[in-house]
Amino acid sequence: MKRFRRRLFNWFAAVSLVLCMASIILWVRSFSCVDQIISGTGPWRWLIKLGRGTLQIGQSRANPSAPPLRWTWERLAFSDHGIISSHPRFFHYVQNGTGWAISIPLWFLILCWLILPSFFLNNRCRQRRRQRTGLCTSCGYDLRATPDRCPECGTIPLKKEIISK
Repeated sequence: MKRFRRRLFNWFAAVSLVLCMASIILWVRSFSCVDQIISGTGPWRWLIKLGRGTLQIGQSRANPSAPPLRWTWERLAFSDHGIISSHPRFFHYVQNGTGWAISIPLWFLILCWLILPSFFLNNRCRQRRRQRTGLCTSCGYDLRATPDRCPECGTIPLKKEIISK
């Protein structure tokens, strides 16, 4: 069970790292153009908008004859490329007569996606440090007296193969 949890954690850390890289690419792209996806049927449509370093998610009223899925993009004018603008840089909620939207900064999403990979790297560094110093990789118990098996948790340490030259 412990091995399954470790593999599951490693899988989630890898997916989180891929999502982090995708968020960085979208964050850089958002300063040069604005992407908008409108999806759904009926009078209310879901709206996802990416531009100026933020991600907006919300609902809006739409023309019932509009297609159920539509993607549009527009290039920002040169004066709008700058980081300093009137657009909010942190969480923002907008509601008007046509709908509502929540704005999330993309740098915050990047930091959230980096949490699992940082725990993964910290855990791997700790295991390597324990292997170098003669400690159990699971619990950290000193294995100098019992190098074949950990008396605390029962883990059998990996044998390091010595290659003679």
